[in-house]
Amino acid sequence: MKSLPSAHELQPFLESLQNNGVSDPEFLTGILCQVNGISVYSRNATERGFLLSIIKGGNPKTQTDVLLLTQMAAIHDAVMTSARNHATANDPELVERFANVTNKLARTFTAQVEALQRCRSVNEKNITVQNVSIRDSAQAILGRQPQQPRRRSSQRHEIISRNLGPIWHRHASYQTQAKAS
Repeated sequence: MKSLPSAHELQPFLESLQNNGVSDPEFLTGILCQVNGISVYSRNATERGFLLSIIKGGNPKTQTDVLLLTQMAAIHDAVMTSARNHATANDPELVERFANVTNKLARTFTAQVEALQRCRSVNEKNITVQNVSIRDSAQAILGRQPQQPRRRSSQRHEIISRNLGPIWHRHASYQTQAKAS
């Protein structure tokens, strides 16, 4: 197993996670070990710093956020490695393989972005406005409206007939005549 980078290099990353409420020492050590092993290039301090920046830049508030962002960093690294291999491949079979792998990895990254957004939106309160009618000098009340039970077709026709009277009867008889012909 590779050794962890110096504490000086990791301090801003760790402080960022701790300030956002992710402070379990065992979890943080595990994430650092995983990030350190993500990329074949992670021996390079610049590459490792970039991967840590991806996680930190996602502003994780929970351990699940950190895990998803770490996976996203790993997939991003794999997409770029695959794209680099695709660009330098000369054999048509390798070109096709790298193109397929790059495509699958890019779709995985997109799915992870959507999963992170869904995970974060669980705690948000969504308000749906329905049945709004505001008249002059009136107040609007927003909230859930109790749903009326659905009426059968015959009940609806009876209510409409009662309210519209002769107009409805002419319409109904016209529909009956149209169906008959």
